[in-house]
Amino acid sequence: MISFTTTSDVIQRMRGARRIELSAYLLHSKRMVRALESSACNGSRVSVRLEARPYAGADRRLARLNRETVAEMRSAGVDARLVDRFARRPYHMKAAIVDGVAFLDDRNWPMGARNTIVADNDRREVGVIRDAMRGKTENLRNIAVTKGAALSQEASVLSTDAVQCGASVETESFTAGTAPYRAIKLLALRGVPVRLLMSKNDLKRGTLAAARALVRDGVAVRITGSAEKFAVAGDRAWIGSANATYGRDDQIDWGITTTDCTLCPQLQARFNSTWRSARPLR
Repeated sequence: MISFTTTSDVIQRMRGARRIELSAYLLHSKRMVRALESSACNGSRVSVRLEARPYAGADRRLARLNRETVAEMRSAGVDARLVDRFARRPYHMKAAIVDGVAFLDDRNWPMGARNTIVADNDRREVGVIRDAMRGKTENLRNIAVTKGAALSQEASVLSTDAVQCGASVETESFTAGTAPYRAIKLLALRGVPVRLLMSKNDLKRGTLAAARALVRDGVAVRITGSAEKFAVAGDRAWIGSANATYGRDDQIDWGITTTDCTLCPQLQARFNSTWRSARPLR
């Protein structure tokens, strides 16, 4: 069974937990770091895995941030390590397992309301997520733990056979030619209304070119300060941390599909709220 929760709730659940495992591409949140350290000091078994070489341009500031965060947590008793799979298998998964319940975040554990976290207590699915956090990936039908499988899931939710009345998509990064891009384009060419939200923090030349091509096909595109990643099409939805960009298909990531009659409307309402405050692509 899956449900939505918040970073604050995950932190609350850590208090008094016996076993905590957490992974992220980056870990900016000082409150999350303090919660992990506090749990370790209070006797919890706490392990944290962060990407060793996150993309950050020439100054490598994000790699430095992760190194410093790992060093700080280790001094507090956390089993914190950098996962160096950059040349072979990037580590983009944002997940936590707290006493047998898995939490999947579409961002890197920020505070506030700018992220979507899925809570999952199904034993088999929790096991698959735990294995992925440790580098062993096995994709299930409704839960993907690699980027390629996650984007295929998203494209399936947006498939022309499933969508009739319209689709809503939000992503942080976006490039042409990916499975979600092709699915959006096919919908627009069929005359199906599609709305696309993109993060203002990742408006590179290729991103803008891909978005403008979709605008010419009839897609409505707006820019937002958010960086969430989900898609809603009627009674089907996809949520994940995989960006709709080119990249290693075997990158450790996550995606999940649902037809839950309460969760899909919640995601749609979330999208609609962000859409109203977003600005049109110029």
